[in-house]
Amino acid sequence: MEKQEFDAFISKKGLKLTRERDEIVSEVLCCQGHFAPDELFVQLRSKGSKVSRASIYRTIPLLVESGLIAEVRGRTSMRITRRSRRTLTTTT
Repeated sequence: MEKQEFDAFISKKGLKLTRERDEIVSEVLCCQGHFAPDELFVQLRSKGSKVSRASIYRTIPLLVESGLIAEVRGRTSMRITRRSRRTLTTTT
């Protein structure tokens, strides 16, 4: 259900659901706990995806804005993200 809600969120923002975004969202939904964007990149590449690191970093703010993930900062400057338990938000 979360994926369909994210698709609706993207559509309401006037953005396209690209193959890259679709792959990223699907992988994020499979992740449990915390993960770094670069770890997500490695996971997708190991599965044969052609998603670029830039696509991941551009998609993360959309995932945060939608409520699908929350951004967490650790002791280091590396950005860490994790799945949020919040309900997805929609923009009007």
